[in-house]
Amino acid sequence: MVTGQTEDYEDTGTKMTVGVLFDYFVQACYHQWDGFRQSARVGSNFDLPKVHYSTLSGKAGEVPYDIFKRLFHMLVQKCNRQTRRHLNLPKDLLLIDSTTVTAANSRMSWAPYKKFRGGLKLHVAHSHGQHSPLKVVESIARRNDAPFGEVLAHKDYILVQDRINMCSKVSLL
Repeated sequence: MVTGQTEDYEDTGTKMTVGVLFDYFVQACYHQWDGFRQSARVGSNFDLPKVHYSTLSGKAGEVPYDIFKRLFHMLVQKCNRQTRRHLNLPKDLLLIDSTTVTAANSRMSWAPYKKFRGGLKLHVAHSHGQHSPLKVVESIARRNDAPFGEVLAHKDYILVQDRINMCSKVSLL
């Protein structure tokens, strides 16, 4: 399912492939594992190949996030399509908001945020009726939320976003 190939990246792993890394990520999310060490320790109990935690960490650092982003969007679209067909829903609410993720400057030097912190912001469009995200767009943490309302809007939904996001559309008297 996961080929691990984009324009700039080719998966050359034989044992630790993008598909195996994805399987580890899915199991880690589902079972709420603490990190790479716990994943490597208990992964084989869930029919995952036995690997060292440094191998997981190294592969995770090597694989461009765009591969997993594309896969996430593909799965969400498929799930949403099946749900819409099954339930025959009228227009639904599309909830838009963002969250900021920070880390030390040494890890996110490309995204300065505060004095000793770097940060990125995830702008999420969430379908209220389907209880699932529809689309996610990332930016550096200092970017304003307002322009992303337009990017995440969808004609099949009624848009709901906070006042900060709507300021670009409202002219104050």
